[in-house]
Amino acid sequence: MKLDLQLNDLDEDSLDMTPLIDVLFLLLTFFILAATFVAPSMEVELAKADNLAATRNEEVSLIFSIDAEGLIYHEKNQITPEELKAVLGGHGPDVPIVFNVDQGAPFESFMTVLDEARSQDKHKFLISGQPKSEQPG
Repeated sequence: MKLDLQLNDLDEDSLDMTPLIDVLFLLLTFFILAATFVAPSMEVELAKADNLAATRNEEVSLIFSIDAEGLIYHEKNQITPEELKAVLGGHGPDVPIVFNVDQGAPFESFMTVLDEARSQDKHKFLISGQPKSEQPG
């Protein structure tokens, strides 16, 4: 009987942490998996437009960013025109190419990437933009 009283005393004073640990591991797993699906790209200030269509990220393979100085980036790595040829050449003609161009970037940098893509028979282009905010009435 004395043993039975000791077990009851332990149950009242303790808290079972197993469900909390399970939930924490599930949340950790969710955030790790969600973080791997984000496409790496440079942060640029995109131009604003009224009519923008959403793109499906799962079909996008090539993302090029052009910053305000006109430097070209692929997956956060600055690339030269020679490296641009190699990156484009490693993919087939049906691969969509996404352009994230800073609104202050020189047009020549954009045309450099576009000309090289067209010279390699690639014709699927997506140009990212930012929706215009609603004007206060």
